[in-house]
Amino acid sequence: GVLSPAVTGTLAPRREVTRGGFAAWAWRWAGRPAVVDAARLNRSPAVDWVVGTGVLHTRRDGRFAAAPWLTRAGAALALWRLAGRPVVPASAAIPGLDPGAKHAPAVEWLAAHGIDALVVGGAFRAAAPLRRVQLLRLLRGLSLDPTAWEAPPPVSMCGAA
Repeated sequence: GVLSPAVTGTLAPRREVTRGGFAAWAWRWAGRPAVVDAARLNRSPAVDWVVGTGVLHTRRDGRFAAAPWLTRAGAALALWRLAGRPVVPASAAIPGLDPGAKHAPAVEWLAAHGIDALVVGGAFRAAAPLRRVQLLRLLRGLSLDPTAWEAPPPVSMCGAA
């Protein structure tokens, strides 16, 4: 139920994931959680949910930028926020990861759970676009590892990624 051919068309695994696409996939993966009225801004339920939970942010003017593709750093941060910002000990150096970057704790959290979908060619490239196949690997890895969540997930996670 995470992928919807009516919305995403063919899988096209190498295609970039847009911020709007990430919102839709994450929302369906989380079990299509309801959006509280205070967070509903008459956008799609998926976008209202990711914005309302702080998983993704809006522009300064309050609009959600759905069209640009999501970076690998942005995807790591979004999933880390969804997990409750768990703290993990710094791991061995991840090639390409700046340990002082805002996204470093999120990438280290993924690495601590053996989820290496964002490390391509032996290095993490923060500004590179997230590909659909990488998002599927991230969601599958997180679905299979309940210890990845600091506390019970804030939503009911689907096991199928």
